[in-house]
Amino acid sequence: MHGNINRELWMAHRDQEAKKSLNNWPSESKALKRVNDGENTTYRVDTEDDTYLLRVHREKYRELGGISDEIKWLQYLRHHASLQVPKPIATMSGDWVVEYDDAILMCPVHYTLLTWVHGGHPQRLGEEELAALARVMAELHQHSIKLDARPTWDVKALLPERDRVAECHSSDRINGGNAGLLNRFRDTLRLQLKHMCRHRTWDLLLHSDLHQGNIIVDHSGKLCAIDFDDCGYGQPEYELAVPLANLVIHHRESEKFEKLKWVLVQSYQSYAQEKLNINLLMVFIGARLFFLERWYRGRLHIPGFQEKRMILIDSLHFYHQTFDGLL
Repeated sequence: MHGNINRELWMAHRDQEAKKSLNNWPSESKALKRVNDGENTTYRVDTEDDTYLLRVHREKYRELGGISDEIKWLQYLRHHASLQVPKPIATMSGDWVVEYDDAILMCPVHYTLLTWVHGGHPQRLGEEELAALARVMAELHQHSIKLDARPTWDVKALLPERDRVAECHSSDRINGGNAGLLNRFRDTLRLQLKHMCRHRTWDLLLHSDLHQGNIIVDHSGKLCAIDFDDCGYGQPEYELAVPLANLVIHHRESEKFEKLKWVLVQSYQSYAQEKLNINLLMVFIGARLFFLERWYRGRLHIPGFQEKRMILIDSLHFYHQTFDGLL
């Protein structure tokens, strides 16, 4: 919801603006269907020639320079890597990003158009999928480039100093005592992350969000990375921590988690020819879980996000109890 308008009216406005933005691209749209309203609002665009993904970028999240840098990396990957990634589509004037001043938001809103990656999300991330994902990660990292306006996924971004898991007395899963426990765990992770990375550089470009929803299995069975909206600089261990954090959420059996973790780690080390710091990986998994909790906490007005946040709280307790001795 934005301002004083309800969600239905807001989405009708967003749909209308999205349709208007398509006038900037040469192909005439035959059908426009909204597919997601999350960090960005995305639409499937069917034309006579092809199918595309229109992204309406979340206002004030990425500036024009940051979105342009994401496009640059996608173009570089398409020319220099064997990976299948979405192809950016230029407007009729040769621009990669369209900018409009939104009358309701009273700020610029950005639009980009990409080719649609056909296929489906993997139903699960088992050993075979994680081994294939490790190969995708390694090749992405081998094609890291220098960009000027992308974020750095360091301790400040993942575990801001003044952020705290808020008390929520309406649930027995996070009361004052539980919040205090998690905040102490968070502080421990923050100190360890700073200590372990004190001699490291932050110049490796990561996808930074390779969870199950940002992976497509195409019709040949090949894994394709999509949604580079969070690409930024960081450590390779954080790239692996993203899908592993999701495994913590969905697989509470520590033995199964350990087995899947080692499949991903060993496969990545084989493809990248680089040894990972496993203790740092474990810290990054915890940091990612806290990052997700904060992400949901800031969006509790969206239906279903309160329950998802509570699942994150449970996952943090599980992770603290199970893996605290390894940190």
